[in-house]
Amino acid sequence: MSHEQLTFHPETKLRSIGWQGQLDQADRPEAVVAVARDYLAQIGPEEVAQLPEDCRPNRLVDADDVAAYAFQLARGLNAPDAPEVLHRLAAFFSNASMRASRLLAASPDATDQDAAR
Repeated sequence: MSHEQLTFHPETKLRSIGWQGQLDQADRPEAVVAVARDYLAQIGPEEVAQLPEDCRPNRLVDADDVAAYAFQLARGLNAPDAPEVLHRLAAFFSNASMRASRLLAASPDATDQDAAR
């Protein structure tokens, strides 16, 4: 793929760096949520059906939803027969939750809120 093609199609460039790369490139918690939504969109219905009921994806609105889902998936890993898709989702959402947390902690609003306490 030429440089020009990447320049005109930034979504192609993001896909080429992988999911972790996309999380690393996210510069706001909202960007992390967007990457997480995209990640979930590529999980097929047959893979979702393999997940335990309480580990099936919910709607992601904000960084709190990403963190809650990461925790939910981590709890699901305690099952002795946890499917491979659950391991993949848990790893991704753990990383996404950490990235969102770092971004939230580094935001000027977080610093202002901490100083007010």
